[in-house]
Amino acid sequence: MVNIDKNKEFRIFIDRLKFAYRQFLLFNELQNRRNNETWKMNDIFWEAILASISLGHLSELAKMFEKQNPRFDDVFSIHYFTDYDFANHGETIEKLIILGKKYLKHYDVETYKNLEIFFKDLKLTTMDIENLFDKMIDVTEKIRTDYGIDYEIKPNFLRQKEFITNTILNLENTLNKGVEKLKEEALTNRFIS
Repeated sequence: MVNIDKNKEFRIFIDRLKFAYRQFLLFNELQNRRNNETWKMNDIFWEAILASISLGHLSELAKMFEKQNPRFDDVFSIHYFTDYDFANHGETIEKLIILGKKYLKHYDVETYKNLEIFFKDLKLTTMDIENLFDKMIDVTEKIRTDYGIDYEIKPNFLRQKEFITNTILNLENTLNKGVEKLKEEALTNRFIS
């Protein structure tokens, strides 16, 4: 059994993983609605949110796969998973590390001068990220008891997906009602004038 500090650290790591996963799910849900009329009406707003959420989950993942820097104290990272095989995700992890170094943490001049080319060459897909999250969640579930967690973790992650989808649907319904009301008011005002 790992000591209490490691147990607490692991719980914090799980919280960071859940947060990143929720951002990823939210990004996908919003991305799938980009062509919706209600969302198109406020595209600048939604584009800013999409970019922020994307940067959020990608930077969280990039941090999790960072190697420990001896200049700093311990950090929460993938060291929990050292006994597990991430070889199938090596390319994705390497892309995240490159993204972290050149775009998320540092303003690499050449990268920023050629952002479109950088992202095109990086070829980091949503499916790559989703598969990596799935692997991380599976491994976290396997090792949870080593860190004093006696309840299953994976169902909580699965519920996150349902929660995000339902929340976006509710938001979309509310926005659609608001748009319809605005259209009715505009028609009414046109006839009154």
